[in-house]
Amino acid sequence: MYLPVIADDDGPDLDDVRANFVLWKPLLQDVPASERPSNCLQALAVCNKAFYLHIHILLQLCYA
Repeated sequence: MYLPVIADDDGPDLDDVRANFVLWKPLLQDVPASERPSNCLQALAVCNKAFYLHIHILLQLCYA
């Protein structure tokens, strides 16, 4: 549904987005539940754009 917004012929495909999520997910699993982000803005603050570009874009879309 949102894939055309974040991907085109020269951009990432769904596999790239999934791979980025697989790398990003463990980042928060080691953080105690009480200290994890509770909304998109907080998640965006801990999402390093250089390493997790696709996740960063998705969080920006969710926050907008």
